[in-house]
Amino acid sequence: MHKKTHERIAGRLAELRETSDSEVKRVEEVVQEAKAYAETLVETVREPLLVLDGDLRVVSANRSFCQTFQVSPEETKGHLIYELGSNQWDIPRLRVLLEEMLPRDTQVQDFEVDHEFPVIGRRAMVLNAHRIFRNNNGTSLILLALEDITERQQAEEALGEARDALERQLQERTADLRAASEQLQREITERQQAEEALEKTREALEKQLQERTADLRVASEQLQREITERQQAEEALCSLEELIENEVQIIQDRLVAFGRDFHITFWGNKATQEI
Repeated sequence: MHKKTHERIAGRLAELRETSDSEVKRVEEVVQEAKAYAETLVETVREPLLVLDGDLRVVSANRSFCQTFQVSPEETKGHLIYELGSNQWDIPRLRVLLEEMLPRDTQVQDFEVDHEFPVIGRRAMVLNAHRIFRNNNGTSLILLALEDITERQQAEEALGEARDALERQLQERTADLRAASEQLQREITERQQAEEALEKTREALEKQLQERTADLRVASEQLQREITERQQAEEALCSLEELIENEVQIIQDRLVAFGRDFHITFWGNKATQEI
């Protein structure tokens, strides 16, 4: 009885062992499939992506990360993130993200980092970090995605400079237009003043012309009167001269002149008749 019970127990244990081994194998297959799926997802992400363990060591780095920062997978896997690329990732801002912010929050988004890398030069990046907890062993992984915004930032800076240049040009052009407008307004005012002065001068000249015309008219009338008076005087003088000539002729006709010896020296035409 005891032997049979022992055999049954042994058989049951063997069945359980086979079931456990099969279950473990199935779980391992599931884990491997999940791992392969996760790695495939990591590799298909276009942005550089790192998977870190709880100690901040690199579990995997996708192809984009290796190409962007010119490192090989062997140089990254199993290393602390700060040791990558001759310690080029030992960035104070990155330590703030991983050691101060991420322990308090399961994810951090749009964390900006600006750093001078020895090989690729200065880069501006936006980091997004997410902590994933694994319930089976109580550990966690960190997904760290990096977006290189250097070109976008440079484009924005160039756009900003262009905008500032255009704004300066606009301000200068506005100032030029304002100055031109003020100059034009001054010229218009000066022209109006000149036209007003010209109008006043014209009116003064017209007044002077009217006065001069009136003076000339008066002078012309006075001259006409003087001419008339002179003509009348000349006519009177002619009449007087004729009268005088007539009187002289009459006298001459009747005149008898004697010399010192009382001889007649002149005898008028009518003297004989009168005698």
